[in-house]
Amino acid sequence: MPEVWEGKSYENYESHNFNEYMIELGVGFFTRQIGNALTPTVSLEKNGNIYKLTTSSTFKTQVLEFELGKEFDETTLDDRQVKSICTMEGNTLIQQQGGAKPGTITREFSATEMIATMKVGNVTCIRKYKAV
Repeated sequence: MPEVWEGKSYENYESHNFNEYMIELGVGFFTRQIGNALTPTVSLEKNGNIYKLTTSSTFKTQVLEFELGKEFDETTLDDRQVKSICTMEGNTLIQQQGGAKPGTITREFSATEMIATMKVGNVTCIRKYKAV
């Protein structure tokens, strides 16, 4: 039986505290302006034990390939080099990011929506995506 997210892409339609989240990460003004103007699309695929999380926009595309529970190297969309570990609980993908400013990105997938809750320091950002 396929997962609710298989074969779907999710497009960002609403963000709360995204600018504050980027400020907490130390993202520069110019990059924040671009990030705030974009409406990225996210998709998640699985091939055997390998997951592929793709985030794409008109500015940049990031493809993360990983196995659940195994640390991997990540270059974030704002070009930070971090170590990440992803786990899956039901239809929720939990990503722990290391680095100078460690944080957590929790992506809750449903058939019609994906909600990303992003936490770093004392800042929480919520970004909502609709299935397209």
